[in-house]
Amino acid sequence: MKTRIRSGIQSVCLILPIVMLALGTSAFGHEIRWMPIRSAPLGSPAGTVGDPVTPQFNTDLGCWEYTADIGGFEMHLDLQAFGWGDGLNRSRVCRSERGGTTLGAIQASVDPAGYSNGVGSSLNPKGWPGSPLDGIYQARYRCEKGGDLSPCTPPFDPTCDNLNNGECVFASNWVMPQCASDLSAFVTPTLGYAWATAAQFDCAIDDGAVKTMGGLILEVPTHASGTYLIDFDADPFSTFMIAGCGTPIPDVVLTPACITVDAEFWEADAVTKNRYVSFETGVLPVELAFHVRMTDSAHFPESVGDLGWVGAPDSEGTALVVPDPVFLPSWPTIVRAGDCEIVPAATYEIRATGDGVNFDPPVVVETTAPPATKFWGDIVGDFNGMAWTPPNGVLNFVDVQAAIKTFQGGASTAPLIWADIGPETPNRIVNFNDVLWLILAFIGEPYPFSAPADCP
Repeated sequence: MKTRIRSGIQSVCLILPIVMLALGTSAFGHEIRWMPIRSAPLGSPAGTVGDPVTPQFNTDLGCWEYTADIGGFEMHLDLQAFGWGDGLNRSRVCRSERGGTTLGAIQASVDPAGYSNGVGSSLNPKGWPGSPLDGIYQARYRCEKGGDLSPCTPPFDPTCDNLNNGECVFASNWVMPQCASDLSAFVTPTLGYAWATAAQFDCAIDDGAVKTMGGLILEVPTHASGTYLIDFDADPFSTFMIAGCGTPIPDVVLTPACITVDAEFWEADAVTKNRYVSFETGVLPVELAFHVRMTDSAHFPESVGDLGWVGAPDSEGTALVVPDPVFLPSWPTIVRAGDCEIVPAATYEIRATGDGVNFDPPVVVETTAPPATKFWGDIVGDFNGMAWTPPNGVLNFVDVQAAIKTFQGGASTAPLIWADIGPETPNRIVNFNDVLWLILAFIGEPYPFSAPADCP
């Protein structure tokens, strides 16, 4: 059931769908839009202004987009409106109003589905001083003489008056700046915030300038990734403009905002290994630990489940699987975990966490599939004259030769973690034992080490 603003505009809202159907679908440039305007460090005191940003219009997504290389900041979005006088006389919305230049009421509601994108951690609305609602504020007053022009809470706002040497005054860019008084309201049905204002008499003149209704503050967590679309609830009871004569304005354009975090914090290494799972960590802004879980195994289905945590890596980025989380402020760009728990022909999930409770979406890493009729042991494809190509689904003498070349050293060695396949806990050394295990695999012997669930 839709929630409506309880104000003087409610009776007008009830006739909106019928009137809009009668008016047809001609568009005249009336618009309500989300606009990213400022960012501040994550965890800043509520009401912190932050730094201005310059969004770009994304023509593919149809949104005003702010792009960051990494999460860990707060995004302030302005709810802006303009164009309510454009073409109203031509559209005959207000037959009694010459020129159709005044606004009688406006309401906008955010679609909270955009806080999550299924890729990175979800965005979180944050409160504003003096607002009883998380994440939402009106822009009727702003801090002037302080240089920031940010929303403020009258009659005295400590951020504006004390810190910025400003004065909290009525905002000239308020959506109804000419009104001696107006009706305004907030509602917050399950984070689907709604802003509304209505004139008690005709006063909001369309002077061609962008006006501000209010705004939304969203915390963009450190593990945010991908694009988040902050859009409107387009239901005509939720988002609309009404002309000064009381008639709904048709075909209002609703333009969303996008917050894009380009950082790919972690992804699987493209080359599969028999005894190692490797993944890229990217740039990490906070202390993190990485959890290891097996989700599928051709040889040890009974071991599927939680296996432990990635231990502290050595200078080469190689780590063991340990029972307790290891939180580090910095991880190598590529982490390689090899241990008794990492076996061939299996699928693993690596999840990052900053607190051991909340986890990011997983990186899925597979180990090398069984080669043709063999159980395991495919470590390379072929030597192309410069380097060994990745495993190709075949176990033959070429794989044994690659292990021998790596054991001997020289220019034609395979990557160590490709050829290091034993013992039970890989020892980061390729020697004759690794060659022997490959020969045994070639003649059809099964995987010789413990099941992950039985590892010491």
